[in-house]
Amino acid sequence: MTRPHKNWLEWLVFAMSLVVIAGFIGVLVYAAFMTKDAPASLRVFLGEPRKEQSHFIVPVLVQNRGGAAAAAVRIEVVLDSGSTVERSGFELSYAPGGSSRHGEVSFSSDPREGRLNGRAIGFELP
Repeated sequence: MTRPHKNWLEWLVFAMSLVVIAGFIGVLVYAAFMTKDAPASLRVFLGEPRKEQSHFIVPVLVQNRGGAAAAAVRIEVVLDSGSTVERSGFELSYAPGGSSRHGEVSFSSDPREGRLNGRAIGFELP
């Protein structure tokens, strides 16, 4: 019995498949060795305030730059307008390692006329 002869298209598809599979395995191996077992590291970034009817909304980006997840993340944003201090915040239910989450806070005073500071005030270890 003779083996069937493969044409150039079959060899091309075979070679491309090998490259894709090898690349996928390489990415998995790289991720396995380079993933840090570092604890959760939360950073808070504040966006541009916008006016909504009778209050002001400030977008908030929370990044977990650590390798571990954080649960029940409490975020606090403080608006210091000189004469008054206004606090707002929210809670994220879960922030996996290496992830970003978005939220918004509301203030009755205009945040553009004061100083905004945001921070993560606590979280649970899942």
